[in-house]
Amino acid sequence: MRREIHRPDAVRAFLKACNDLAAIAAKRAWPVERKFNKHYCGFKVGNYIVFGVKWISSKSFGVFFKIPEATMHRTKVSGFESKYEPLWNRALYRPIGSSCNVARMKPLMEKALEARLK
Repeated sequence: MRREIHRPDAVRAFLKACNDLAAIAAKRAWPVERKFNKHYCGFKVGNYIVFGVKWISSKSFGVFFKIPEATMHRTKVSGFESKYEPLWNRALYRPIGSSCNVARMKPLMEKALEARLK
């Protein structure tokens, strides 16, 4: 069995992104619950993952949102490159460089939460 080991600096950045998303959700009193899994940290409403942070490789991670592809193309976030994962119906935003400012993603978090609560 192959076992990936993540770089310590990448783990710190990954956990900071998870904690920042949790802080934003708590500040706005959103009904999401944080759950860590083997390859990602998901924020769920019931059994449905709304947004989260996932490992892409041993050195990089991305922030994902369960939003339509058209919404992703309309919403650009500076400091991140985006791609759509049709298999999972989610937009993935990978930080460019070493900084990951998830506060810029509040509109995407709101859109993902709105889509679930409809």
